[in-house]
Amino acid sequence: MSSPSVGVIGAGKWGKNVIRALAGLGELAAVADLNADNLRAVHASFPDTPITQSADEIIESAVDAIAVTTSANTHVELALRAIARGKDVFVEKPLALTEEGAIAVARAAEKRGCKVFVGHLLLYHQAIVTLQETIARGEIGDIIHVRLRRLSPGRIRTNENVWWSFAPHDVALMLSLLGEPESYSACEHARMQEGISDFVYADLQFDAGRSAHIEVSWLDPDKSSRIDVFGTRGVISVETARAVSTLAKRSFRADRPSEGVLPTSYGEPIVESFPGIDPLRDELQAFLRWVRGGPVPPTDVANGVRVVRALASIALQSAANAHNNRVAGGQRFNVGDGLRRPTHANHAPL
Repeated sequence: MSSPSVGVIGAGKWGKNVIRALAGLGELAAVADLNADNLRAVHASFPDTPITQSADEIIESAVDAIAVTTSANTHVELALRAIARGKDVFVEKPLALTEEGAIAVARAAEKRGCKVFVGHLLLYHQAIVTLQETIARGEIGDIIHVRLRRLSPGRIRTNENVWWSFAPHDVALMLSLLGEPESYSACEHARMQEGISDFVYADLQFDAGRSAHIEVSWLDPDKSSRIDVFGTRGVISVETARAVSTLAKRSFRADRPSEGVLPTSYGEPIVESFPGIDPLRDELQAFLRWVRGGPVPPTDVANGVRVVRALASIALQSAANAHNNRVAGGQRFNVGDGLRRPTHANHAPL
């Protein structure tokens, strides 16, 4: 792979961050976007970078890899077009909005011998890497429960609900920490737009009695991205939405029951801060190392399919519950939005 080597399709809210990071790495080859204002902004910042409104112009060019940073409902189509031309692909999360779409990308990549990397950024965040290393050393004992909350007064989308917009980060981490769930339950609430949920809550059960809870909302007044991992001997809490991310570790102890009470105690928190980190840069470097013959990253296309499968299965159950609640209240209307078509039955293993 020569340098610069990556063409970017999509220069919107997140795409501009990928463009900036690739430019900083000396890897930005060209940018495509249908929006002329977005392209003008790219040209103002990177005047030597070719820009075009045609995605095919970049896909058909000599670039070795394509970064797809458009809206989620276009990821599959653009990834398949890039793979058909033999390009390695970085796809922003989620890989697809259906399991069928994710599998189609995986099969096309295998057939053409292309690498597909999914942008589950959280797994490249240094605080999360430290979290995983701390757990692997056994410092909090065995995992009992994982709680993930992603809340924000964020941008309310019209082509996907908050689950598909926010939860891919947390589902990817959950699968990394706990493996495949055995069962699940979920519910959602739509208040701003009919059939597009603003709040989703999911509870999952794993082997050995382990469990997880995921909560996402783009109507919360405060921005928060918090992960709590409860172990048999301690708790680790990570907050990544602040200016400086933090990891706090506390020891935990449960004593013998006495008079109907189980006494518990926590040690003082040991806090580690992570100033000046750039997980997007680290993520893109992992992609570039892989396409140049380096190790397989934790967010390859197989991982992307597993994440979409979990997202879609949980979305189906939460939508069914929302529909049942509305029917019970005498308000009958179609809740389908074309984004929730998993292949698994409610409450079944994923």
